[in-house]
Amino acid sequence: MAEEEIKLENTEDEGDLATISHNKELLYNLHESDFQRLKSIQEALKRMDRGEYGECVRCGEDINEKRLMAVAGITTIENHIEVLPLSTQDDRLRIASLRLIFGDSSLSRYGFGANPSIHVIVNNGRVTLKGVVANKLERQIAENVLRTNLLAFEVKNDLEVESM
Repeated sequence: MAEEEIKLENTEDEGDLATISHNKELLYNLHESDFQRLKSIQEALKRMDRGEYGECVRCGEDINEKRLMAVAGITTIENHIEVLPLSTQDDRLRIASLRLIFGDSSLSRYGFGANPSIHVIVNNGRVTLKGVVANKLERQIAENVLRTNLLAFEVKNDLEVESM
């Protein structure tokens, strides 16, 4: 993919040739995933120049330019906050889930800091795991720890694996 991009350039101007040569060197050194990320950023910049910022993935409303400009690389914004009903049983499940996950030796490092990368959402006895872990094994461990030790109606694993 990166090589195809390099072959598209053709000019006789010395300044352009120097720029193309420099760009070729950079592109050859980019990992393919980095190249794809660069292409998506370039496409996003072109859309922004046209005044197109995209729309919300849930409600379809246009994304505000100020909101989009706040964080580089944003393609969509989900801003739908739901207040869950008060439930002492859900509170107990949430605390038990956090203790099980962060008490596991392979997952305990995710519990450190002000904003842990694993989040537990409990709604009417249904537990959902959100956030990011380092690999597929840790994702599976987090789910299994809850499924085997927790009395919940459902355990849904929405944990994402870090991309390298």
